[in-house]
Amino acid sequence: MKLVHKPLGTALFTQLCNSLQLSSQLVDAPMRSVDTYLAQMNRLGLFNRSIVVGPIVIRRSYGVDGRSDSGEFIQAAVTTDHGTAAVFWDSEDYVELKSSHDFEAEAWSRVRPLRECPPAIRSMVWPHLDSLLVRLIAQCDLTRAS
Repeated sequence: MKLVHKPLGTALFTQLCNSLQLSSQLVDAPMRSVDTYLAQMNRLGLFNRSIVVGPIVIRRSYGVDGRSDSGEFIQAAVTTDHGTAAVFWDSEDYVELKSSHDFEAEAWSRVRPLRECPPAIRSMVWPHLDSLLVRLIAQCDLTRAS
């Protein structure tokens, strides 16, 4: 009997698909919880309208239907209005605006709530949310006067 081996590319592709699907299923409930708490903090008036952006988690081409001279970057984020989020950039815009004073305003205009993003994006953004939430909280001085 001859053993049939999956080619390496097929095995890696299968592993990636399974990993992303499982990760997205595992993060959906905690993501909804974080979004609920962010909405509550927003209603309590703790934060001004804010966005905290993290690393780029996906770099990809636009594919056959998109521009061939550019690509898309997807960046992890949290916002006071949308909760957990992803920021979608044209790669050229990102490079041009990264050092700009308008970067956060531009990022805000490109935000999508994470709950509306595909599973792969939710899976890739989730590991960065803890540090983004800490940075959001740090924007407020929560010390009480004695």
